[in-house]
Amino acid sequence: MTDVRRRHILAALAAAVGSGLLAPRFLFAVTGNILGKQTPIEDKNSKENNKTIVKLKEAVEQNYRDFRAWSLLGQAYIQAGDTDQALLAYGQALRINPNDARTRMMVEILALRSNGKTSNNAPKISTLQKQAAAERQAAKARFESSKTGTNARRYRLVIDPGHGGRDNGFIGKKGLREKNVCLDIAVRLAHALSSADVDIFLTRTADFHLTFFQRSLLASLYQADLFLSLHASSVKNADAHGIWVYSHARSGQSEMDRQVATQENKAVRYDLGKKMAKSASLSDIEYFLQSPLTCIGGQIGMGTQQLKETFIAQLPTRIPLKAQGKGSGPFQLLTSLPMTGLLIECGFVGNTADEKTLIETANRTAVAQGIATSILKTLKITSPK
Repeated sequence: MTDVRRRHILAALAAAVGSGLLAPRFLFAVTGNILGKQTPIEDKNSKENNKTIVKLKEAVEQNYRDFRAWSLLGQAYIQAGDTDQALLAYGQALRINPNDARTRMMVEILALRSNGKTSNNAPKISTLQKQAAAERQAAKARFESSKTGTNARRYRLVIDPGHGGRDNGFIGKKGLREKNVCLDIAVRLAHALSSADVDIFLTRTADFHLTFFQRSLLASLYQADLFLSLHASSVKNADAHGIWVYSHARSGQSEMDRQVATQENKAVRYDLGKKMAKSASLSDIEYFLQSPLTCIGGQIGMGTQQLKETFIAQLPTRIPLKAQGKGSGPFQLLTSLPMTGLLIECGFVGNTADEKTLIETANRTAVAQGIATSILKTLKITSPK
């Protein structure tokens, strides 16, 4: 149960920082140790920590591709209270190993809390890094928007591209990977909603793996009102085509519901090692994930059933993949969410006709724009001008 306790503690920390009960610096120091499962660097005094930083800087100068050294340097900067330098160090570690979910989460957390100031001896920043920094500052501004009177009522929407990294999802006959379809449509959806009166966050913007817990944690850190997880799966069912929207339920109402939930839940094998899977049941994990996070969830103002019905009804008819229906099932991802969450099947890669449709860029754009239109109408959000 050691891993479960780590996740429980981390979730509680996320809840505390989200409600303003915990100082960000403390959160960073602890999450660095919990997520990385590393022995914490002893910080008896600032002088000793400065020596650690110097040694780690020498290590990365000798080997600029040393992922672990960059990660430890980021952790040392966190304990020194320099979140901006920590962000630079973790950012470099992420460039070396973009598939490391723990490092990416640290970058996300630090980017939201960084004050944007860097020291004079900071490494030179490339154009790409400047663009990334601008994007992080924009994310930070959106994150802080709920604290201002002007934007206090803006919806906060988290878009979650399903699968990623070593988890391909389903691979169609023509080689189309579900993880790539999810990410592509998610980015296009975020772009379509960018000028609307809503704050948009993505759980991932590249091909890397996130566990169900990490997706839930990010949604909580962003203080989301609505969580949308995008998929394009495959099930052996004649109805498995077009766009479907799902919510969580203890059991599926139809065979289609149960098949889709079973298929999507297969991703959990990438989340849990054999040791953890044997020592704790999924229900135990769900309990630990759900309990401490429920204090942050947002309010949509309508029930999940009404939300699904309205979403399907508001999908434009003139899009390549038509709205086919709604359902509910025991989706592991949706179980752990402390806010309203829906899973959208943006077509089915396992369906030959859908795969052929989704291969075309123009069709994916049209699907994303159709979903955006439905979201705006469903939540009655001011449309982009």
